Amino acid sequence: LGDFDSLTESELQSVKEKSSRRTRFSGGKDQTDTEIGLEAALALQPDLIRIFGATGGRMDHLLANLMMLTKPQFLDATTCVEMIDRFNYMKMYTPGDYTLLKQEDKKYVAFTTMANVEGLMLQGFKYPLENASFPFGRALSSNEFVEEKARFSFQTGLILMTQSKDE
Repeated sequence: LGDFDSLTESELQSVKEKSSRRTRFSGGKDQTDTEIGLEAALALQPDLIRIFGATGGRMDHLLANLMMLTKPQFLDATTCVEMIDRFNYMKMYTPGDYTLLKQEDKKYVAFTTMANVEGLMLQGFKYPLENASFPFGRALSSNEFVEEKARFSFQTGLILMTQSKDE
């Protein structure tokens, strides 16, 4: 589903031939294709939604896809949405206590504050923290797992966690 505006005619023809269902939206809509897709997926009440290709290509698409999860209508969905590309695994978190498993092929882990964060604890990482506070937009990048599992928690805010690798 989407407006299919970035596809060539041959790519669009391929989609038509290989898909049993398609929903085409106007290019002048107020929502991005990813938002429409996420709403459709959430209506099915899944345990997990994996979004592939959300980070490649245009920078405005990347930012729109990352910021989409901060919208009120999607905050409850953060627990089941993952964004994945060749180099990154990303997941948004609301306040709570979490255990992270290291992605097998990823070296780094980053925590980016998508809102003001208070009470951040990082345990089991190369650079641990205890009861730290950071404003919106702070990137705590290039951290690493000490073992295969680690914990983090925070009391207020919103955090985008990214596990990544270099080329």
